[in-house]
Amino acid sequence: MHRTGNSRSGIHRPRGALISHVGERCGVYQYGRRLYKALKKTNFINWSFVECENPDSLQKAISELQPSILVFNYHPSTLGWVTRKTFDGTNTCNFAIVHEVNSGVADAVEYSIFDFCLCPDPTLSNTHSRILSIPRFIPKFKETIREPEVFTVGSFGFATPGKGFEKLCSLVDRQFKHAKIKLLIPKHDSEEMVSELERSSIINACQNAVDQQHVLLEILDEFLSESDLLRFLAGNTINAFAYEGDGAERGLSSCIDYALAARRPIAVSSSAMFRHILAECPEVSLEKNSLQAIARLGTRPLERLRREYSPTHAGEEINQTIVKAAAGFLGRKIS
Repeated sequence: MHRTGNSRSGIHRPRGALISHVGERCGVYQYGRRLYKALKKTNFINWSFVECENPDSLQKAISELQPSILVFNYHPSTLGWVTRKTFDGTNTCNFAIVHEVNSGVADAVEYSIFDFCLCPDPTLSNTHSRILSIPRFIPKFKETIREPEVFTVGSFGFATPGKGFEKLCSLVDRQFKHAKIKLLIPKHDSEEMVSELERSSIINACQNAVDQQHVLLEILDEFLSESDLLRFLAGNTINAFAYEGDGAERGLSSCIDYALAARRPIAVSSSAMFRHILAECPEVSLEKNSLQAIARLGTRPLERLRREYSPTHAGEEINQTIVKAAAGFLGRKIS
């Protein structure tokens, strides 16, 4: 079936739909929204962002939009209803965003239903034709926020196991006579994925990890908009992420995308979820240097990544990757 994209300035562009689940208080969902914004910055493909909760809503969107490209913001816990049967009669090239990138993803059953896997991991090394490495991208943030007078360590994320919030609190307590910790631990859309019991347990552990006579601990539970989240991060002396475990079978942390955009020093644990940061600047490791020493490094060590991960640059590269793969798969010029 031949489909013609909307014209703009006389250029016919193929139609693409980025499919996501319903519900914004979720890291997977937020990544999908940011990807959509980056993809829209170029004129390669006429993109639509579609929230679907079941096969019927997906088929309705396909019928209305007539896309030749489907990109699923896929995670088994959010789009688990997508099966091979979902694509019957669609005549589309189907991509899955892989959030947990590891060496076995090409053979994983849940991804075998898609034509290609888009892996947002620039460190990925593979020769599998279905696995397409794509760059990271960061939000735009141009505001200038004054650095706090008291040394302030910020961090954020959902209350999932292994984030190391209490470990970070303990580290600050040991390294400083006077400091402030600001943690943003919002509630998740899904009680099954992140329970309030888990969240309360982590908050209690953080409170017990510091002597609040000399370290002020502030814990926020709001789910912030992207701009407010960036302001939160830009208002700290340093943003630190003390994930536990080696993270060898995990994807890169999306928290770093926001921290890079906020233009404050960044400190990370040795988890492989920060492998792109540690490869660029090993000195930002919490295991190698103190928070104060890492803060003194400033933002210059990671400046190259900030430039490389700009949404316009990344969006253009990802669009080109998708168009090339789709054209080869469908055996025709997509439209």
